[in-house]
Amino acid sequence: MEILSSSVVMKMLEIPSECAEQIQSKYPLVYASVCPRGYNGGMVERDEPALAASTALQAHADVDADVVYAALEAIYDHFDEFSRLYATLTEMSIERAVSAHSIVPHHAGAVRFLKDRGVWTEEEHGLIEEALKHALMGGDAAATARLVAQNGDEAMNQEQWGRLDRWLTMVPVDILESDPRLLLLKAWLCDYHYQFTEGWRLVDQAETLLSEMPQDAAVELRLRGEMEALRSKRHYFAAEAERAVTSAKQAVADIPLQSQSTRGYAMVLLAASLQMAGDLDRAYSVLYEALEDRSIPRGTFQGRCSSR
Repeated sequence: MEILSSSVVMKMLEIPSECAEQIQSKYPLVYASVCPRGYNGGMVERDEPALAASTALQAHADVDADVVYAALEAIYDHFDEFSRLYATLTEMSIERAVSAHSIVPHHAGAVRFLKDRGVWTEEEHGLIEEALKHALMGGDAAATARLVAQNGDEAMNQEQWGRLDRWLTMVPVDILESDPRLLLLKAWLCDYHYQFTEGWRLVDQAETLLSEMPQDAAVELRLRGEMEALRSKRHYFAAEAERAVTSAKQAVADIPLQSQSTRGYAMVLLAASLQMAGDLDRAYSVLYEALEDRSIPRGTFQGRCSSR
């Protein structure tokens, strides 16, 4: 791109959110991201919403595990030298080697290498479904709920809605309906599929459970923040601008920075609700300030805010 941009005028094209969702539904390897200001020698003048795809090393399943292990060992033991081969390789890390964006199984040699380096566990990176099956077969309802609850937020951060859907269908209905976190994950999935009425019903059900089941203070704060985020859209659809603004503000305050998907959702609803209330300047300000905030991890949050 740098060579091309030196001879012709290039412009970053905006990707409408509905188009991005269609692309992601067809190509699971693609995920929402942000092209940072200054990228490609300054060609990108500001942070721009973008779609990204993970680059992976591929090996046939029949390749000897020791060969794959040795190849990865050579790369990561000499990473400083390896990363100089191409600029974007500096973004590569062993932690990202177990990215949730992977759509094919890890090779046995890679799994052994990653386990030896301490970044692979059986409950992560493609084996969560297997861990769920073991928990269910063992009759461990608590472990089932814990697995989905612990990994659901990251699945949403990575826009892996199909994967989250699979996990939730593996949870027995009685367990799901007795856990406020699982109910909210289901509510987010309903929102993604435009099943808003059902999603709002699940929010109300989760709130009732939460009042009956004491939680850790930080956990309860986040869950209530997510409820307010989803309710903000309900108020927005009802043209109740002030109530929508109030709920969205509460959601942004209560949802932690690492919950990029849900917090970005709340920020977008806040801007939209301010616009509905007639405060267009503040609506734009909310989004611009969020995009420029370097304390927020780069990723889905910026993609959500940029989509507005």
